Amino acid sequence: MKRIHIVGSSGSGKSTLSRSLSEVLGIPHIELDAIHHLPNWTPIPRKEFEEVVDRKTDAPTWIVDGNYRRLRPIIWRKATHLIWLDLPFPLVMYRCVRRTTKRVLTREELFNGNRETFRNAFLSGDSVIWYTLHNHHRRRRQYLAAFESDEQAGMTRIRLTSPAEIQHFLEQQSLS
Repeated sequence: MKRIHIVGSSGSGKSTLSRSLSEVLGIPHIELDAIHHLPNWTPIPRKEFEEVVDRKTDAPTWIVDGNYRRLRPIIWRKATHLIWLDLPFPLVMYRCVRRTTKRVLTREELFNGNRETFRNAFLSGDSVIWYTLHNHHRRRRQYLAAFESDEQAGMTRIRLTSPAEIQHFLEQQSLS
Protein backbone atom coordinates (compact mmCIF):
# COMPACT_ATOMS: atom_id res chain seq x y z
CA MET A 1 0.00 0.00 0.00
CA LYS A 2 1.39 3.36 -0.99
CA ARG A 3 0.57 6.57 0.84
CA ILE A 4 2.61 9.29 -0.84
CA HIS A 5 3.08 12.94 0.13
CA ILE A 6 4.53 15.17 -2.60
CA VAL A 7 6.00 18.49 -1.47
CA GLY A 8 7.92 21.30 -3.12
CA SER A 9 7.79 24.94 -4.05
CA SER A 10 4.93 26.47 -6.01
CA GLY A 11 5.70 25.77 -9.65
CA SER A 12 7.75 22.65 -8.93
CA GLY A 13 5.17 20.32 -10.47
CA LYS A 14 3.54 18.76 -7.38
CA SER A 15 0.04 18.59 -8.82
CA THR A 16 1.23 17.46 -12.24
CA LEU A 17 3.30 14.62 -10.76
CA SER A 18 0.50 13.71 -8.35
CA ARG A 19 -2.08 13.42 -11.11
CA SER A 20 0.30 11.38 -13.27
CA LEU A 21 1.25 9.04 -10.42
CA SER A 22 -2.39 8.66 -9.45
CA GLU A 23 -3.18 7.52 -12.97
CA VAL A 24 -0.17 5.19 -13.24
CA LEU A 25 -0.60 3.62 -9.81
CA GLY A 26 -4.40 3.68 -9.77
CA ILE A 27 -4.64 5.36 -6.38
CA PRO A 28 -6.56 8.48 -5.32
CA HIS A 29 -5.06 11.97 -5.55
CA ILE A 30 -5.77 14.45 -2.75
CA GLU A 31 -4.97 18.07 -3.64
CA LEU A 32 -4.68 20.12 -0.45
CA ASP A 33 -5.30 23.44 -2.22
CA ALA A 34 -8.64 22.14 -3.51
CA ILE A 35 -9.69 21.38 0.07
CA HIS A 36 -8.27 24.60 1.54
CA HIS A 37 -9.76 27.10 -0.93
CA LEU A 38 -13.54 27.30 -0.74
CA PRO A 39 -15.47 29.47 -3.25
CA ASN A 40 -14.25 33.08 -3.51
CA TRP A 41 -10.84 31.97 -2.21
CA THR A 42 -12.29 31.66 1.30
CA PRO A 43 -10.04 29.43 3.40
CA ILE A 44 -11.65 26.45 5.07
CA PRO A 45 -11.61 26.78 8.87
CA ARG A 46 -8.39 25.33 10.27
CA LYS A 47 -9.97 22.61 12.41
CA GLU A 48 -12.22 21.50 9.55
CA PHE A 49 -9.23 21.42 7.18
CA GLU A 50 -7.34 19.16 9.57
CA GLU A 51 -10.37 16.88 10.04
CA VAL A 52 -11.01 16.53 6.30
CA VAL A 53 -7.35 15.72 5.58
CA ASP A 54 -7.19 13.30 8.51
CA ARG A 55 -10.30 11.50 7.24
CA LYS A 56 -9.12 11.36 3.61
CA THR A 57 -5.69 10.03 4.61
CA ASP A 58 -7.27 7.19 6.59
CA ALA A 59 -7.69 5.42 3.23
CA PRO A 60 -5.24 2.58 2.52
CA THR A 61 -3.69 4.34 -0.50
CA TRP A 62 -3.40 7.96 -1.59
CA ILE A 63 -1.21 10.65 -3.06
CA VAL A 64 -1.36 14.02 -1.30
CA ASP A 65 0.17 17.12 -2.83
CA GLY A 66 0.65 20.36 -0.98
CA ASN A 67 2.74 22.26 1.54
CA TYR A 68 0.57 23.04 4.56
CA ARG A 69 3.04 22.78 7.41
CA ARG A 70 0.35 22.42 10.08
CA LEU A 71 -0.91 19.28 8.29
CA ARG A 72 2.49 17.60 8.23
CA PRO A 73 1.97 15.62 11.46
CA ILE A 74 -1.36 14.29 10.19
CA ILE A 75 -0.02 13.30 6.79
CA TRP A 76 3.50 12.18 7.71
CA ARG A 77 2.42 9.79 10.46
CA LYS A 78 0.45 7.88 7.80
CA ALA A 79 2.68 8.34 4.74
CA THR A 80 4.89 5.56 3.39
CA HIS A 81 6.69 7.82 0.89
CA LEU A 82 7.80 11.45 0.89
CA ILE A 83 8.69 12.94 -2.48
CA TRP A 84 10.35 16.35 -2.48
CA LEU A 85 10.48 18.23 -5.78
CA ASP A 86 13.57 20.35 -5.17
CA LEU A 87 13.93 22.18 -8.47
CA PRO A 88 16.23 25.17 -9.13
CA PHE A 89 14.79 28.56 -8.18
CA PRO A 90 14.99 30.10 -11.70
CA LEU A 91 13.03 27.17 -13.15
CA VAL A 92 10.41 27.31 -10.40
CA MET A 93 9.93 31.06 -10.88
CA TYR A 94 9.68 30.68 -14.65
CA ARG A 95 7.07 27.94 -14.29
CA CYS A 96 5.15 29.88 -11.67
CA VAL A 97 4.96 33.04 -13.81
CA ARG A 98 4.11 31.05 -16.95
CA ARG A 99 1.38 29.02 -15.22
CA THR A 100 -0.14 32.05 -13.50
CA THR A 101 -0.14 34.11 -16.70
CA LYS A 102 -1.85 31.26 -18.57
CA ARG A 103 -4.48 30.91 -15.83
CA VAL A 104 -5.20 34.64 -15.86
CA LEU A 105 -5.47 34.81 -19.65
CA THR A 106 -7.60 31.68 -20.06
CA ARG A 107 -9.72 32.27 -16.93
CA GLU A 108 -9.05 28.64 -16.01
CA GLU A 109 -11.13 27.41 -13.08
CA LEU A 110 -8.85 26.00 -10.41
CA PHE A 111 -11.13 24.56 -7.74
CA ASN A 112 -14.48 25.47 -6.19
CA GLY A 113 -15.10 28.07 -8.90
CA ASN A 114 -11.93 30.04 -8.10
CA ARG A 115 -9.96 31.72 -10.85
CA GLU A 116 -6.77 33.73 -10.75
CA THR A 117 -7.25 37.36 -11.73
CA PHE A 118 -4.65 39.82 -12.92
CA ARG A 119 -4.97 41.69 -9.63
CA ASN A 120 -4.57 38.55 -7.45
CA ALA A 121 -1.77 37.18 -9.60
CA PHE A 122 0.42 40.24 -10.06
CA LEU A 123 -0.65 43.08 -7.76
CA SER A 124 -1.56 41.37 -4.50
CA GLY A 125 0.57 40.45 -1.52
CA ASP A 126 -1.23 37.08 -1.70
CA SER A 127 0.12 36.43 -5.21
CA VAL A 128 1.59 32.96 -5.70
CA ILE A 129 4.41 34.62 -7.65
CA TRP A 130 5.17 36.99 -4.78
CA TYR A 131 4.90 34.12 -2.29
CA THR A 132 7.31 31.94 -4.27
CA LEU A 133 9.77 34.78 -4.76
CA HIS A 134 9.89 35.51 -1.03
CA ASN A 135 9.60 32.01 0.42
CA HIS A 136 11.34 29.56 -1.92
CA HIS A 137 14.76 29.62 -0.24
CA ARG A 138 13.37 29.54 3.31
CA ARG A 139 11.01 26.66 2.47
CA ARG A 140 13.85 24.80 0.78
CA ARG A 141 15.93 25.02 3.96
CA GLN A 142 12.95 23.78 6.00
CA TYR A 143 12.39 20.83 3.67
CA LEU A 144 16.06 19.97 3.67
CA ALA A 145 16.06 19.85 7.49
CA ALA A 146 12.80 17.89 7.60
CA PHE A 147 13.96 15.53 4.88
CA GLU A 148 17.10 14.68 6.81
CA SER A 149 15.48 14.41 10.26
CA ASP A 150 14.61 11.20 12.06
CA GLU A 151 10.95 12.30 12.02
CA GLN A 152 10.62 10.55 8.64
CA ALA A 153 12.58 7.43 9.58
CA GLY A 154 9.71 5.13 8.59
CA MET A 155 9.14 6.76 5.20
CA THR A 156 10.85 6.17 1.90
CA ARG A 157 12.27 9.60 1.04
CA ILE A 158 12.80 10.60 -2.57
CA ARG A 159 14.34 13.92 -3.60
CA LEU A 160 13.98 14.87 -7.27
CA THR A 161 16.04 17.86 -8.41
CA SER A 162 15.34 18.22 -12.13
CA PRO A 163 12.55 17.70 -14.67
CA ALA A 164 14.60 14.81 -16.11
CA GLU A 165 14.74 13.09 -12.69
CA ILE A 166 10.99 13.57 -12.27
CA GLN A 167 10.32 12.08 -15.71
CA HIS A 168 12.66 9.15 -15.03
CA PHE A 169 10.96 8.50 -11.68
CA LEU A 170 7.52 8.53 -13.32
CA GLU A 171 8.71 6.15 -16.06
CA GLN A 172 10.05 3.76 -13.40
CA GLN A 173 6.62 3.73 -11.72
CA SER A 174 4.98 2.89 -15.04
CA LEU A 175 7.21 -0.18 -15.36
CA SER A 176 6.59 -1.48 -11.83
